[in-house]
Amino acid sequence: YGLFLREIGYTGHIVSFEPVKSVFDELLKHSENDPKWTCFNVALSDESKRNEINVYEGSQFCSFLDVSEYAKTMWSDVATATKETVELVRLDDIFSELKNKVQCNNFYLKLDTQGFDLNVFRGAGDSLRYIRAMQSELSLISVYDGMGRSFAGIENYCEAGFNISGMFPINVEQSLAVIEYDCVLVKRDV
Repeated sequence: YGLFLREIGYTGHIVSFEPVKSVFDELLKHSENDPKWTCFNVALSDESKRNEINVYEGSQFCSFLDVSEYAKTMWSDVATATKETVELVRLDDIFSELKNKVQCNNFYLKLDTQGFDLNVFRGAGDSLRYIRAMQSELSLISVYDGMGRSFAGIENYCEAGFNISGMFPINVEQSLAVIEYDCVLVKRDV
């Protein structure tokens, strides 16, 4: 996503969080020559602790949740997982440090945490006053066991003052049913 931002001309600061060590190492390779791209080898959550994450062959599926049987029928690279212990932190616990580093008061929060977006959002309570827009990956068909319904996420985002700006399908079944979509939200009072 950071490379995409640079390709479309964004020149501002990027702060990335990646808990899985192998994926983090790859992220560092892409960001090492970019002085405005800061990377942290942690996961964001609603509490600070250590926890095991499922690491799948398809690294885009790494999650604290187990993939559903449905997901296993859709994608072959989620058949098996290894476990990796990672650090979780609340955005609120590190936000003032980030804000001081980038010298900015307006932030865009891009969430893609494989069924864990609402947990990250809950850990960003006080930081939300600086977040002017956000993007959350939401599933209409459960890709992970125990994940919340996408409508609950939207409800929480709207209650915090965010309004839907666009909804963009990411994965679609052969039947044309949307599996997941990116939901972009903005604050109207900004």
